[in-house]
Amino acid sequence: MRAPPRLATPRAVARTQGAHVTTEFYVNDAGNQFEALARSFEARVRQEFGEPAALPENGYPGEYLVDLAKAYRHEGGRLMNGAPEARAHRALRALCGSRGWSSAAPDPA
Repeated sequence: MRAPPRLATPRAVARTQGAHVTTEFYVNDAGNQFEALARSFEARVRQEFGEPAALPENGYPGEYLVDLAKAYRHEGGRLMNGAPEARAHRALRALCGSRGWSSAAPDPA
């Protein structure tokens, strides 16, 4: 599987400059991957608010979710206690959209 050209070029340039670059790829199987990402984001938000929360099975361990959880809190986000999964989806989609990141995430029901 190949990264889109807009991502492959900065990665290649960074590597030529001696940077250690890691990449992650996923296949969005009808939204299941985004749901796993949203559940991982919710766990990171709970951790950001000082609550114990383990990443879900098949979750995303990337540090970028820690950074997104911090941004979510800094931008006025609240703890998602007992929140429906759709709320985590909307919060994550809004954060990604505000940063110019696109997502192939399904709209929450």
